[in-house]
Amino acid sequence: MEIKVSHNLSDADALIRIKKLIIETKKEFVNNISNPSEKWDLNIYKFKFSANQMTITGVIQLNNQSVIVSVNLPFLLLAFKHRIKQTVEDSLKSALHK
Repeated sequence: MEIKVSHNLSDADALIRIKKLIIETKKEFVNNISNPSEKWDLNIYKFKFSANQMTITGVIQLNNQSVIVSVNLPFLLLAFKHRIKQTVEDSLKSALHK
């Protein structure tokens, strides 16, 4: 699943807002995830976690004027793909367009 959201922020401001969104999201779901791992490499954030014995992996890439989120959903979550995609997109837009 891939989500792309455009923005008019500087790279530094976009990075700050995305990092804040990640921190807030981790706090919100702290009781629902296990085995989290994450790594920043310049403007690329790689993550992996388990939820209900399913592993979810993905990448957030900050580009000039856009953020692209790529998530590998387990088969059992594909039925909820559109709802998950809309939720992630709404969160990104809220963070980037304040």
